[in-house]
Order: sequence, then C-alpha cells, then structure tokens
Amino acid sequence: MNKTNKKTNDTILIIAFCGMLTALEIVLERFVSIGTDTTRFGTAFVARAITGSLFGPWFSALTGGLADYIGATIWYGAANPFLTISAIVRGFFYGFFLKKKIDVKRTVTCVLCVEILCSLLANSVILHFMYHKVFITTFVERLPQVGLNIVLQPIVILAMGRYLIPQLRRIFRGYEDMGKVNEAVQKVIKPGSHPGLTRVRAFADLVGNPEQNLRFIHVAGTNGKGSISNMIASVLKASGLKVGIFNSPYLDSPREYFNINGKLASENRFEEITGKLTKIIEENTGAAGFEPPTEFEFYTCAALKYFADKGCDIVVLEAGMGGKEDATNFIQAPEMSVITNIGLDHVNYLGNTVEEITEHKAGIIKKGSAVVLYPGCIEALNVLKANCTDKNITPVIADFARLKVQPGPGSDMSANITYTTDNGKEYDITINTPAIYQARNAAVALEAVEKLKERGFIITDEAVKAGFESFSMPARFEILNKDPLVIADGGHNPQCLEAVAESLAPVLKGKKAVILTAVMRDKDYKSMYDIIDPFAAEYVTVTANNKRSLPAMELAGFLNGYGKPVTACESVQNGVKTALTSAGPDGIVLVTGSLYMMDEVRKALN
Repeated sequence: MNKTNKKTNDTILIIAFCGMLTALEIVLERFVSIGTDTTRFGTAFVARAITGSLFGPWFSALTGGLADYIGATIWYGAANPFLTISAIVRGFFYGFFLKKKIDVKRTVTCVLCVEILCSLLANSVILHFMYHKVFITTFVERLPQVGLNIVLQPIVILAMGRYLIPQLRRIFRGYEDMGKVNEAVQKVIKPGSHPGLTRVRAFADLVGNPEQNLRFIHVAGTNGKGSISNMIASVLKASGLKVGIFNSPYLDSPREYFNINGKLASENRFEEITGKLTKIIEENTGAAGFEPPTEFEFYTCAALKYFADKGCDIVVLEAGMGGKEDATNFIQAPEMSVITNIGLDHVNYLGNTVEEITEHKAGIIKKGSAVVLYPGCIEALNVLKANCTDKNITPVIADFARLKVQPGPGSDMSANITYTTDNGKEYDITINTPAIYQARNAAVALEAVEKLKERGFIITDEAVKAGFESFSMPARFEILNKDPLVIADGGHNPQCLEAVAESLAPVLKGKKAVILTAVMRDKDYKSMYDIIDPFAAEYVTVTANNKRSLPAMELAGFLNGYGKPVTACESVQNGVKTALTSAGPDGIVLVTGSLYMMDEVRKALN
C-alpha cells in the first residue's frame, strides 16, 4: 500500500474510533451513571483510558473535552467551560500516564492525579461557584465518589491493559508503541545488511550472552525453513516443552521474533527488552572498536534474551540469509542443524552457484550436533556431506521414496502422510494443507524428531500426531477464504513457484485462477511468472510494502507480455477487492510473489 494512502486511512480510522469513544463516554457519563449535580458514580473513565492508552494525551484530552461539552449541552442545555477544561485535563492525564505502558505504578499515579487534582480539588472549586455552596461541603460530598474511583479505576484499567488494549492496538498498527519502538531501534543500528559475526558477538557480550543459557535447533536453507521450523516446534510444544520460535522475516512486526509456543511477547515486554538493548547501543556508541549491530542482529539478540529470561527449554532458530555469516550463527553448537532445500537466492551475498550458496548454508553445521538434510540436488548434497565428514558427523537425509501422500479425510484441503524415517519408525500423520511441498517438509521434520528422541527428548507418537495436526504456517499455501477460494503463498523465487504450481494443479482441477501478485525488483521474476502463468486466467498487480518492491504499474507492464488481462491497483486493499470480483463466488484467487503483502491481504479480507 502507498505509505501516504496508508497514513491517511489510518488517520481516518483513528478519528472515527475516537468519535465512537466520545459517544461512549457521553452515554456512560450522562445516561448510565448515577449521582447528583455535584457527585456522579459511573464508568465514563473507560472511554478516556482507552483513547489515552491507544493514541496519547492529546487525543484523549480532545475526546474528554468533546464528551463533556456535548453531554452537558444535551443534559443541561449548556456546558460549563471550566468543567469542560477539567475534563480536557483529566483526558490528558490518562494519555500521559497510560500511553507508553499500563502497569500498576503508572495506573495508580494516573488515577490519583485525575481524581485528587481534577475531580476533587478543581471540580469542587468549580461546583462551589456554580451552585453557590460552601466549598468544604462540596468537597466532602465528592469524597465518596473520588474514594470509590481510586479503588475501582486501577482494577478496571489494569484489566483492560492486559486483555483489551493489546487487541485494539493491533488494529492501529501505525500508532502503537511497537512502531515507535522500531523507530528508536532504527536510529541506533547499522543500516543495511552486512554479513559477518563480529558485530553480533560483541553485542551479545554486552547483552549478557543469553545464547549460553539456551539449547538450539538451527535451521538454514533456501526454501522450507519456516515450515520445517514450525513443524518441529509444534511437535515439541505438544510434548510439553516451552519452545522459543525465531522465524524471519517477520510479516507485520518485529514482535513476531518474540514467539514462545506460538504466543508473542506482550507489547510491554517487547518495549522493555528493545528499550534496554537500544540504551546499550547508545551508551557504547563512540567507544573504541564498537560497531552498532544491524537490525537483524539487534532483534536476534533481543529475541534470545527474551527466550532466556522466560526459561525456554529449546529454541528453534531460523537463519536469515545463508548460514556461515548469518547473525544467528554466533550460537554455540546446537542440538541439531537442519538444512532445507537449497536453490539460487541472495546471489549478491552468497554466490552465483548452488555449490557456493550451499557452502554458506553448511556454516551452521558444528561438531557435536545432529544433522538432518533435505534431499535436494546432488551438487548441494555433496557439499553438505563433505562438511559433515570434516566434523565427524553422519547426517540423516530424508528419503521421499518412503513418503506417501493422500487427500485428508472429507476434504481436499488437508493431507494424510505416511512416512518411514531413516531408523525405521513409521508415522501416519495429517497436516492441514494440501500442499505437496509441505508433505516433503513434514518428512524432513519427522527425521528431525527422531534425532531429537535419540538425544534424549521425550516425544510420544501422540505428541507427533497432535503437533502436525495443529501446525499452521501463514502464507504457505494458506487458505484465507473459501467463497471464492483464496490461497496465499509467499513464494518469491522460481524454486518456490515450482512447488506452488505442483500443489496448485490438483486444487484447480483444470480451472484457472486470478493471480493477485507483487514482487521484489531484485528477484528473478521472469522465471517466476513463466512457471505460474499456465495457471493464470488474469493478473491483478499491487505494490508490496517494501522499498525493494516493483511498482504495480511496472509489474503490470511486464505481465502484459503473457497476453492475459492485467489490472494494476494502487493499494493492496483495492487489489484484493478487484481479484475477488474477477474470480466470482465460484472462482479461485492465488496470492503469490512476495511475503511483504500478505498481512495487508489478510486484513483486507477480514
């Protein structure tokens, strides 16, 4: 989505939401609460606290002032300007104290300021002049209201801060704390991508070397890293372990790096850890020999600190790019290294041949670790085997000849998998996707499970079955909608698109799909679309939210060469609407080409 359009849409959404909260406060204050002219018991503070915690003091001040003015005009026929000013100040306090973090100290301080300074002192003075009553009489009359609010408000606000506010903040991504945290990080890190381990090792030392208190399963490769990582993690979670999951890149927010058993860190915890690490960089900037970490190095260390603080039993750590010089590779020898399917990608950094790229991926293989390999091309396997031999390791290589895949029960949107591992263990499992490439990834994950059992992990057959049944991977042949059928796959290189095409054919059953697509300009997109074009009825192009994205109009110009209808859309939301309309209720939409548009596609569908 165009950044200007996104900012405009977010602003409109916030204004509309604040208008709703203003109306809510009027209703709660004037029509739901009980009291006299000088005292009032109610829950109107809820609306002000929500506005303040989401959008800050100026929004909540405006909401409080409008609510008082409009409510008093409706109720009394006119508003007292001094009481309206008091309402504005109360709203400001809610935003000032609750915007950054809702904890006990901030909440209690906020309520005391609001109730004692405004509700008790200031309002008693104003009401004294309004009704010509003795000040001390008005003050005493208001004491029960203020006392009750001091007791009850913190309880309600803390409950909202735990359960309601985080959900609302996810709606307003552009204005929540996480965005501001990431802005603070961007100011102190080394921009760009710079392979090498010197910076991340030095930064980990400053952070306290959290990796030394963790055990790892390290996963590298070109395709399938995220899926295989999450399959293994899902089985370990079903076995009762606390599993840290580090997948990259994130789809919507770097908070996705802070994942334990499928649950992200709270926004407060995310802000706390990143704030501490940002301060470490600020304190050391300018010191002799200190070089700030890159963004990926920063979040790698931050996530490992979170996992260590939470006492994770095991961390499934996905490499970002390559392996040997990837930021994740500063860890000690892992329990297991898993290397997935390897193809030509990131050639500017890793090399121009499969052998050169594989040599980088093989960098995660360390003495003392178990190694599981995807049975890719012979050139890659030869390099991997040689690296294992050098380190005295006998790798396990998945064998797809032992893999059988059939449609799942009562649906062609799942798959039954039978696989016999290298040590002779036969598994019969179900995964909730018909993607053939995911069945192959499952075979690799099952080999990994068996090696973990050999290393002392207690994993039952029931846990394996439950783990695979609960496995899900966003934007990997993910079913987003059924009428029409919308399939999302973030395949972004020719190898990925070949896997998508293989899985798409049995789902389409001879039909053609509307292809909603975006692509990064540095990808081999001609080869990508050559692979997927036979399945396309028409194309809808959008620009993904990434500076490397090929503009929708430019991509549309390229796709015109295939001789099919092409529509370029100014936003992902418009692209989704156009694709759904073109497909009709019985059609199929395939969303592919880039992971960077998937979150906006999901939001548009919802």
